[in-house]
Amino acid sequence: MNRYLVCEGPPDSLDARLLNELVVQQNDLDVQIHAAGGGKGLGAVRLYLESRDKSSVVVTVEDRDFQASEKCASTWSNSNPRNLMWQRHEIENYLLDSRIFLAFVEELGLQPRVQWKSIPPQSIEEIETIFEQIGRDLLEDHASSLFWRDIQLRLNGFGNTSFAVARPTAALGQSAPGKEEWWQAISSFATTFRTSCQNCSAAPELDRNCSITPRKLVFTQSRFFGECMAHEPVRPPANPTDRHRGNRDPGGGAD
Repeated sequence: MNRYLVCEGPPDSLDARLLNELVVQQNDLDVQIHAAGGGKGLGAVRLYLESRDKSSVVVTVEDRDFQASEKCASTWSNSNPRNLMWQRHEIENYLLDSRIFLAFVEELGLQPRVQWKSIPPQSIEEIETIFEQIGRDLLEDHASSLFWRDIQLRLNGFGNTSFAVARPTAALGQSAPGKEEWWQAISSFATTFRTSCQNCSAAPELDRNCSITPRKLVFTQSRFFGECMAHEPVRPPANPTDRHRGNRDPGGGAD
């Protein structure tokens, strides 16, 4: 019986290398790693492998991205899982471990050609302090991304239309865009979106016998966002991450 673990990314991706070296080889497992490219190809690869041999066991594992913590946890509670989801933003977040970084710094310090510009961290506590500082610098960007993700999910709830906001540019001296930069980008999109909705809703119906008319379609997709933005702008919640406690890692992952 063949056993496969299907992950995201190309064959030489970090996902495939980590799973092979740290999971399969370290535990001496009889499991083959298959890379599916993007996350949308996981199911297709699983079905293909299963079709070749009905006795095969095929499990997929995908990045969490912006999914709710409850959804991720449910994939691991199944006694016979077929689709797993990392409980952090992506597999790289599992490497953000202070013990790993301390071991790396200590090993790097043994190299004769390495010269530190300043004294490197000497303890796990020092590394965690550095992580927290980096996380604080990225928090507003990450929280704003979650806020925009919520808007996208609501706008796309009726169909498969894709709405996108260009990632805003960070202010001078900042490592990532903050809430003000994000709000300007979302507000600009809202103005364009509202105008498009108004123009479309004024168009004649395509088919009077159709149960879904342009007016109904536009209203469904714009009632949350476009109509609201026609009035006084509503600011994002003071702490958008309150609704995403399971994904609060400012670097993109979760606890």
